[in-house]
Amino acid sequence: MHETGAAWMGSPQWGMLVATTLYLIGISQAWIALSAVFRVARSTWPRPLQPVLESMVMFAPLAVALLIALLVGRHHIFSWLGRHEDAYWLNIPQLAFRNIMVNLIFYLLGMALFFKGRTLKPLSLIVLSTFTIMMFFTAQTILSWDFGSNLIGHWYPSVFAPWFIVGSLQVGVAAAILTFAFLRRSPMGPKINLQQFDFMGQLLLGFTFVWIYTGFSLYMVYWYGNIPHEIEPVNLRIWNWAPRLFWAMMIVKLFLPFFMLINTQVRHSVGALSFVAILVLVGGAIEKYLIVVPAVHPAPLVFDASLLLPHAAILGGGIVVALVAWRMFLRRNRVLETI
Repeated sequence: MHETGAAWMGSPQWGMLVATTLYLIGISQAWIALSAVFRVARSTWPRPLQPVLESMVMFAPLAVALLIALLVGRHHIFSWLGRHEDAYWLNIPQLAFRNIMVNLIFYLLGMALFFKGRTLKPLSLIVLSTFTIMMFFTAQTILSWDFGSNLIGHWYPSVFAPWFIVGSLQVGVAAAILTFAFLRRSPMGPKINLQQFDFMGQLLLGFTFVWIYTGFSLYMVYWYGNIPHEIEPVNLRIWNWAPRLFWAMMIVKLFLPFFMLINTQVRHSVGALSFVAILVLVGGAIEKYLIVVPAVHPAPLVFDASLLLPHAAILGGGIVVALVAWRMFLRRNRVLETI
């Protein structure tokens, strides 16, 4: 049984679990961070939506459990393990401490927003929201370092974390659009209007712009320098491992959303905007996959049924568990009925 578990951890499915964890944590944290931004900006249009966004604090136990599970299989993720025992940053106690503690603090701040946001004074609410935003960037930056760039030893691109963070925000907005499209049939349906969808569509377009800008900056800097140990991790994920998968991600996460979202009619159509959101969500899943799996499994894979079915089961299972837990949280706290 131990040998079977070790073999599974060394397989591409283990990399898919890492990618799924980053994907789901990114969506949940983006929702909370967006609500915090709206509170700091004192925006009026998203107020009916904010309790739903902040309800993603329910993902905290799942996030911590998934991070602990990944640490169990650390030998199959981190290439630097065992080579830097004396380094302050590159050791397992530091890795576990910073990832679990920073993410836990972020979700605790999110819980304060969700449960106390309506009763706090305006200034206290702004302070709490500001700290929540700061912890969002901190948590996502650490995740991008440890489960992204640091999977390939001695690769520390300064633009990788901003690109990673904006990607999470883009996918988070897409998930919010799709969610509120479904919630139009719920008790909070009358509080959702086309203007709110238009604004969310503009947010999605803006994050799409920034995502490709940071991604291009990441690639351009290393392409221009052409230093082997710096450009090889980039080329691995773009050209050498699964180029068709990379270009599929670019089509569904950049090109199609861009040309559709610049059209006002698309942003004013719930159906069309939901379709764009689905494209971005698919592209976001591929993005996290290309960040993780080529790094932990550099040999090219054959994408047949024996590989795709377990991958789909891991991603689909994670999404279903998160949705069931979120739905139970909404019902227990009567979020949709009290808005």
